[in-house]
Amino acid sequence: MTDPVPVAVPRKGRPLEAVLERVAAVADDDRIDRLADTVSNTLRYEKAVTKGAGDADDGPYERLAEYSDPTTEA
Repeated sequence: MTDPVPVAVPRKGRPLEAVLERVAAVADDDRIDRLADTVSNTLRYEKAVTKGAGDADDGPYERLAEYSDPTTEA
């Protein structure tokens, strides 16, 4: 079992990103830091697409399938 990580989660803004940043900050592994960055970037991209500020080549289900595929390089 790992040690718990204390996190102050903001009620507004980007709470999931705050948690990811905190976990990445206490992790001893660069892979965790890269994973947190990938998740944050994906969330920002999807938000931009949803709000019409970005374009996507594929539909939401195709993008979700790609994000969920463990063989796809992040």
